Amino acid sequence: MQKSSRVLLVTNSHCENIGDQLIAEEIYRELAGQPGWEVSRLPFLFYKRHSGNRLWQLLTGPFVITRALLRSDRLIIAGGNLLISGDSKFNISLLLYVFLATLLRRPRFLLFVGASNRSHWLGNLIYSITLKLCQEVWVRDQYSQAVLAKLFGCSKAQVVGDAAFLSPFRCTHSAEPGLKRVGLIPLGVASLRFNEKVVTLDDAAYKVYWVRMVEELLKQGKTVTLITTEQLDLPIAQDLAQTFDLPLISPKDPEELLQVICQNCDLVISTRMHGIISGMLCGKPVVGVRWQYKVDALSQEFDGQIPILAITTDGLDELPQALDRASSWPVGEESWRQTLHQKLHTVIQRALGSL
Repeated sequence: MQKSSRVLLVTNSHCENIGDQLIAEEIYRELAGQPGWEVSRLPFLFYKRHSGNRLWQLLTGPFVITRALLRSDRLIIAGGNLLISGDSKFNISLLLYVFLATLLRRPRFLLFVGASNRSHWLGNLIYSITLKLCQEVWVRDQYSQAVLAKLFGCSKAQVVGDAAFLSPFRCTHSAEPGLKRVGLIPLGVASLRFNEKVVTLDDAAYKVYWVRMVEELLKQGKTVTLITTEQLDLPIAQDLAQTFDLPLISPKDPEELLQVICQNCDLVISTRMHGIISGMLCGKPVVGVRWQYKVDALSQEFDGQIPILAITTDGLDELPQALDRASSWPVGEESWRQTLHQKLHTVIQRALGSL
């Protein structure tokens, strides 16, 4: 019997963000389904391997990674938004995994990642070194590709798409005519200024923005269900739910999120990028709300067919047009999903040396 090869998969899996969980689980499912391969896993933030003592995990992390690499034939580090120059915990974690794999002569692949333009000289230097050590780099959008070239001097990155689109989920509940039921995924104030500082409204004006959003939707005869995909978003969602007496659902995992959208929504308006993607996976029209440039980047990957609202004092003036545009795109068609899934699958085959 032929011995299986082994891959060490590193994803941002031990986190509260359902979007990161969705990415991690879909990549693992796809890899685990490849014949002749065994998959072991570690979290991208190596000091978060479990809920125990963080200092102990930090000190023992290099030894745990080395042992896992010695038992593996190659290293795959896979997205979301893992390249944030101004966040030391992200760039040091990536460097540690790639450097140790290089010392042990294990092939190194960086797949489906996103990048932010938040620049810091040390982070830029670390990423510049680390990316040169990777055999192949695949990013989720053209914006990330441009950031890698501009900040880190990496010209080998290729665009493929977001790994969440590997999901086989299919929604059996079609959107009702008129798109009356709106799933609204707001972003918490605590997350607003993290990473790229796109929104210039102060906290009070930002909260007013979401109050106006709900008022406008209700005025148009919509019913609104608030949904959160991250613990940090709960306070603002709770305030809106209490103010307007709206239902609030906080799914505990990606599967529940998809089921919630499938069964309760005809249209999704989301700040969280994987709230938008989850709506697309359910075949429901979507509208993005720009809090980071990755929201625009996702729309650009689909030829601008995802309408984007700005978080500005007059940003909601475009809401009626955005709803009309969202309803005109046949997001429920299978063709785009099959094409994108095949592209993502092909990249995984390349990383495993099958192509």
